[in-house]
Amino acid sequence: MLQKMNLIVVWDVCSFFFKSKSEVFFFFSDLLPAVAEFVKEQTIKYYDDVSAELIHETRNGDIDVEEVIRAWEKAFREVLCTAFNSLSMNTIHRV
Repeated sequence: MLQKMNLIVVWDVCSFFFKSKSEVFFFFSDLLPAVAEFVKEQTIKYYDDVSAELIHETRNGDIDVEEVIRAWEKAFREVLCTAFNSLSMNTIHRV
Protein backbone atom coordinates (compact mmCIF):
# COMPACT_ATOMS: atom_id res chain seq x y z
CA MET A 1 0.00 0.00 0.00
CA LEU A 2 2.84 2.36 0.84
CA GLN A 3 4.41 1.85 -2.60
CA LYS A 4 1.11 2.69 -4.26
CA MET A 5 0.82 5.86 -2.16
CA ASN A 6 4.37 6.84 -3.11
CA LEU A 7 3.57 6.38 -6.79
CA ILE A 8 0.48 8.56 -6.42
CA VAL A 9 2.54 11.29 -4.77
CA VAL A 10 5.19 11.06 -7.50
CA TRP A 11 2.50 11.24 -10.17
CA ASP A 12 0.90 14.26 -8.48
CA VAL A 13 4.23 16.06 -8.38
CA CYS A 14 5.03 15.10 -11.97
CA SER A 15 1.61 16.08 -13.23
CA PHE A 16 2.27 19.56 -11.86
CA PHE A 17 5.27 19.90 -14.17
CA PHE A 18 4.22 17.74 -17.13
CA LYS A 19 1.09 17.66 -19.25
CA SER A 20 0.90 13.93 -19.96
CA LYS A 21 2.13 10.56 -18.77
CA SER A 22 4.29 10.22 -21.86
CA GLU A 23 6.19 13.38 -20.92
CA VAL A 24 6.81 11.93 -17.45
CA PHE A 25 8.00 8.67 -19.00
CA PHE A 26 10.42 10.43 -21.32
CA PHE A 27 11.69 12.60 -18.47
CA PHE A 28 12.43 9.58 -16.28
CA SER A 29 13.80 7.53 -19.18
CA ASP A 30 16.32 10.33 -19.77
CA LEU A 31 16.97 11.00 -16.10
CA LEU A 32 17.64 7.48 -14.85
CA PRO A 33 20.54 6.67 -17.22
CA ALA A 34 22.09 10.06 -16.46
CA VAL A 35 21.83 9.46 -12.71
CA ALA A 36 23.23 5.94 -13.09
CA GLU A 37 26.20 7.27 -15.09
CA PHE A 38 26.80 10.01 -12.50
CA VAL A 39 26.76 7.51 -9.64
CA LYS A 40 29.12 5.20 -11.54
CA GLU A 41 31.60 8.02 -12.25
CA GLN A 42 31.51 9.34 -8.69
CA THR A 43 31.95 5.85 -7.24
CA ILE A 44 35.02 5.25 -9.41
CA LYS A 45 36.40 8.67 -8.44
CA TYR A 46 35.82 7.93 -4.74
CA TYR A 47 37.59 4.56 -4.90
CA ASP A 48 40.46 6.10 -6.89
CA ASP A 49 40.86 8.80 -4.24
CA VAL A 50 40.77 6.27 -1.40
CA SER A 51 43.30 4.06 -3.19
CA ALA A 52 45.64 6.97 -3.86
CA GLU A 53 45.46 8.00 -0.21
CA LEU A 54 46.22 4.46 0.97
CA ILE A 55 49.16 4.17 -1.41
CA HIS A 56 50.49 7.50 -0.15
CA GLU A 57 50.12 6.41 3.50
CA THR A 58 51.84 3.10 2.76
CA ARG A 59 54.79 4.82 1.07
CA ASN A 60 55.16 7.17 4.05
CA GLY A 61 55.13 4.28 6.50
CA ASP A 62 51.85 5.37 8.12
CA ILE A 63 50.33 1.93 7.49
CA ASP A 64 51.75 -1.32 8.83
CA VAL A 65 51.69 -3.56 5.75
CA GLU A 66 52.16 -6.69 7.87
CA GLU A 67 49.02 -5.83 9.84
CA VAL A 68 47.06 -5.42 6.60
CA ILE A 69 48.33 -8.80 5.39
CA ARG A 70 47.29 -10.47 8.67
CA ALA A 71 43.81 -8.90 8.46
CA TRP A 72 43.30 -10.09 4.86
CA GLU A 73 44.63 -13.54 5.72
CA LYS A 74 42.15 -13.82 8.59
CA ALA A 75 39.27 -12.63 6.38
CA PHE A 76 40.11 -15.17 3.65
CA ARG A 77 40.36 -17.96 6.18
CA GLU A 78 36.94 -17.07 7.62
CA VAL A 79 35.33 -16.89 4.19
CA LEU A 80 36.90 -20.13 3.02
CA CYS A 81 35.97 -21.97 6.24
CA THR A 82 32.41 -20.69 6.03
CA ALA A 83 32.15 -21.71 2.37
CA PHE A 84 33.67 -25.13 3.04
CA ASN A 85 31.38 -25.77 6.03
CA SER A 86 28.36 -24.65 4.04
CA LEU A 87 29.35 -26.87 1.14
CA SER A 88 30.05 -29.91 3.29
CA MET A 89 26.77 -29.51 5.20
CA ASN A 90 24.77 -29.31 1.96
CA THR A 91 26.51 -32.22 0.25
CA ILE A 92 24.69 -35.53 0.13
CA HIS A 93 27.05 -38.39 0.88
CA ARG A 94 26.43 -41.37 -1.38
CA VAL A 95 27.62 -44.80 -0.43
